[in-house]
Amino acid sequence: SPLGAGASAMVGAILSGVLSGVQGFFQTVFANLHPVFWPFVPYWTLIVSALAISPLSILLPQLLKGELRWQSEDKQDDVWYVHGRKYNLRPFFKQHPGGEHMLRSSRGADITGLFESYHIFIDREVLLKMLTMYEIKEGGQQQLAPLQKAVPADPFHEDLKQLVRDHFKGQPKGAHKMTWSRLALCFLVWAVRLALIYHMLTTDAKWTIPILGFCSWYMIGNVMHDASHNALVMTPWINRLLAHTAFPYGISISSWHIQHVTSHHVYTNG
Repeated sequence: SPLGAGASAMVGAILSGVLSGVQGFFQTVFANLHPVFWPFVPYWTLIVSALAISPLSILLPQLLKGELRWQSEDKQDDVWYVHGRKYNLRPFFKQHPGGEHMLRSSRGADITGLFESYHIFIDREVLLKMLTMYEIKEGGQQQLAPLQKAVPADPFHEDLKQLVRDHFKGQPKGAHKMTWSRLALCFLVWAVRLALIYHMLTTDAKWTIPILGFCSWYMIGNVMHDASHNALVMTPWINRLLAHTAFPYGISISSWHIQHVTSHHVYTNG
């Protein structure tokens, strides 16, 4: 119909204008930005383009047709598997020392590897007793071996965890987190990095590039990495926030969490 054709033409004109604006913006950026930042520009182009176009070209048509559905957490199974047993850990979200994210991201999976890799400093008997509070028993009892006997058959792993316990024995809670002196050093490196970026852009000082590379590596290795393991500070949401400091370097913290935190560090020799 003429009305439908007119609406389509208007949407097409809007999309064309948005694309032209995005293209013009990044052409200007390329023309004025220092070459050292060129590798980052396509990354930001993708983000800005997606934010500008997606609501018009993807979400809006689905919404108008009634096809847009948001996945509800209430419809997902609250099941976690540890040593073959089923647990509902949702009530434990707020109390989990590692934060809600660690539990949410592993819902429906066998988390035995994660369970044994972390929880080094808590007494195992206390941990197992706590876990039984959230056990799902179907038909009265689960036909499985007692949980207390389900320990990993890896003497090296057990010896390594015991060495860590012995090292921190007698030290205050949180001693295994980053010290205030190291946090101050990380902040100093971050400030130096910003100062070097400003100096490079204003004076074209190429000698700053290798130092910037070192500062970036230091921030990723000592802030983002440790925060992704909840090892930076005691507060989970601060760890989660600081883990996103990898974003300017093109690292997806969600992908990192799956590939590194829950896979590599659990199965380091796999």
